[in-house]
Amino acid sequence: MRHLIDIMELSVDELQDLIQTAEDIIARPEHYAEICKGKKLASCHCPR
Repeated sequence: MRHLIDIMELSVDELQDLIQTAEDIIARPEHYAEICKGKKLASCHCPR
């Protein structure tokens, strides 16, 4: 498992995969509705 702290840590290919996944989530939300069930997610925005 990787932890993402800075978007600059991602390669171009990883960014493209992330965008493709986001587009798929938008197109097929029902497929992803339960995918994170039982998982924990944290999000933190730290202004610079």
